[in-house]
Amino acid sequence: MSKIKNKFHCGIDFGTTIIPDLETSHECINEALSLASLKPNQIDKIILTGGSSQIPIFIKQITNIFGADKIITSDHFTSVASGLAIRAQQLY
Repeated sequence: MSKIKNKFHCGIDFGTTIIPDLETSHECINEALSLASLKPNQIDKIILTGGSSQIPIFIKQITNIFGADKIITSDHFTSVASGLAIRAQQLY
């Protein structure tokens, strides 16, 4: 097991490497709210879907913006595919 751990661990903290992405997502959220003339307290529910929505630091960011009581989790790995299938059916 230690061979595997040493082979893949390169000493980089994942949370630190995604900070630019978190900043971008925060900017997108702010822009969407602004374009809709809404404030975070006017949003009823936030649905987290997709594998990346399970990253703890991302969940913390969303929770800080909207509040934990508004967060809804879904079937993270099949909900995206289901949405794509519905959209494909609409288009074709």
